Amino acid sequence: MKKQIILTLIPIILGFSSCDQYLELQPLDQPGSETFFSTETELNMGVNACYNYIDPGNYYFWLAGLEDAGQIRMSSRFDPFRFGNVSPLTSRVSNFYRDYYRGVSRCHIVIEGMEKVKDIMDEARWNELRAEVRVIRAWCYYNLVCKFGDIPFTITQLEMTEYAKLERSPEDDVYTFILSEIEDAAKYLPSTRSGDEKGRITSSVAYAVGAKAAIYRAFVHNGQAIDPVPEYLTKVKEYTQKIIDSGVHELYYDQDDPQNSYKNLFRYKGENNKGVILQSEYNYAQGRSHSFINQQMASRNYPNGFAATTPQEYLIHSYEDTLGNTVDQSPYFDPKNPFAGRESRFYQTIIYPRVEGDQDIEITLNTPTGPKVLKGYNEVYQGAKYPDANNPNLVREYKTLLKEWGDKVGKDLDNWDWYTDGDGVDHVFGNQDATNAWSSRTGYLSWKHWSIEDWATNSQNNSSLNFILIRYADILLMNAEVRIELNDDLNKAAEYINMVRARGWGMSLSEYLNHPSAVSASLGQDGLRAKVRRERKIELCFEGHRYEDLKRYGAAVKALTMDVVGRPKFFHLEAESNIPQIDVNGVVSLPWLEGLNGQDADYPNRWWMASFYKDYYNLWPIPQSEFDNGEALTDEDQNPGYLGN
Repeated sequence: MKKQIILTLIPIILGFSSCDQYLELQPLDQPGSETFFSTETELNMGVNACYNYIDPGNYYFWLAGLEDAGQIRMSSRFDPFRFGNVSPLTSRVSNFYRDYYRGVSRCHIVIEGMEKVKDIMDEARWNELRAEVRVIRAWCYYNLVCKFGDIPFTITQLEMTEYAKLERSPEDDVYTFILSEIEDAAKYLPSTRSGDEKGRITSSVAYAVGAKAAIYRAFVHNGQAIDPVPEYLTKVKEYTQKIIDSGVHELYYDQDDPQNSYKNLFRYKGENNKGVILQSEYNYAQGRSHSFINQQMASRNYPNGFAATTPQEYLIHSYEDTLGNTVDQSPYFDPKNPFAGRESRFYQTIIYPRVEGDQDIEITLNTPTGPKVLKGYNEVYQGAKYPDANNPNLVREYKTLLKEWGDKVGKDLDNWDWYTDGDGVDHVFGNQDATNAWSSRTGYLSWKHWSIEDWATNSQNNSSLNFILIRYADILLMNAEVRIELNDDLNKAAEYINMVRARGWGMSLSEYLNHPSAVSASLGQDGLRAKVRRERKIELCFEGHRYEDLKRYGAAVKALTMDVVGRPKFFHLEAESNIPQIDVNGVVSLPWLEGLNGQDADYPNRWWMASFYKDYYNLWPIPQSEFDNGEALTDEDQNPGYLGN
């Protein structure tokens, strides 16, 4: 069930004794001495308000634009990193900085204000509420320090004049605070929640926040990838093991449809399952819904869908074959038919064109007015089901001949899309995935994060589907990764990787361990390292984690300077030698595209966008407003590379 604690911003005002200036002022400029709570009800409202800052701008979704897995068409997001024009004035960077500092500030206000009601409340309940806010504050600080490095840092609410004098603190001071804070807060938090409490911060959330912070700092210092620091790796192992040993969480396994367990994890059917640790929550009944997932991920055939966030060709070739071989090692991979024989998560994540037969194809349909012949190229989308825009109770299975590239004599260009009704009659209609100029740029779509139920069942253009920020699979993979780096019990590392892969293959663990794709400690440290890094890319794609992973591995520049490309125009004309290459970090390269001009009229892929990510982008610029409005920062305090931008 949906938790009942997330509020819109309007009622938040009721939790404070001052007016709505608190909603709009700059971070950390509110006078804490004037804000207090007089009752437990007011405190509860104040704590609830802090939950709005877990992911205040849907940033974890938009970070898909900084993966070597997906691309985002909307230039207002994080495209400046791809275009190579990031500066202290870049709005998305400034908004990220502002929003998470507002979260820090809100938490400061609540932590200080709640002292007023300490004596009139049950001590355990008071400590629990305070711990929730402390974890949210630590989470906000983690998101800031991993993006900006040294940051202005305080653990108390400041007056505006004091904040203006606040200097950047070394990042290690912030990490030390985060880890200390979550360790102490976890003592006061329950391990699980139920009923209306479900969805609130637990001890697992606290340890998960600590693990995310510690694993990033283990591999990165001052924006540069380093040899992992054992002290931080050990912390990750400790925190994740506490979550695992608690027995509270488990990977979501759909007993009714095990082969689609991974797919259903991100739909209403799997919502609030035991694998969810931290999420942004939405609820139609409370007026909390969103459009960003449906609009960005859904097909153009879906009402209000824009197909703006789509898989890249690099993600397509990251999936192993059914026996666990990467495509560059698989004896079965065929560039002319690249979608056959892939591991189960490929089909649960990617909506792809089906390719078979010769270049030309001719299909005769049984329409209400008689036979109709369609001629075209033989790229046919799999049976993707979407509700009819005018009749949400009618769910059609589209069988689409995609528009060819260039003009061909004798081809029907307008009516290449149809569905077959229950009586076996074919109906030709306008399929936006085939004809819309703003359909998928890469030629792929993804099943992840969105559901046709919003329209077909709820008649909603928006969605109340929760967006998962941290889940149990991430915990297992982090634990496995640090064990590999510490060379500590590789059998246990392999076990945790296999747990994640078993669910992906739709099997129980005992069943999967007898499968050829199961991971063994015999791979050794290097082999397991490559396996877990690629596993994280596949398992967590489009969830906002890959960008931090790429920075940790020192692979961000390689991955994000490769041009963004979609599917080849004609798979059946691909050379047999067009084999993708995959490195130890799971970064895929396409050798046959090297040296080609993506803007040439004959370029071979559906979508091609040059990418200019720079090495110093691993630390984002401190926003210009911090220098304009503050007294402590000078030009020398800006992160390297951004002076003069």
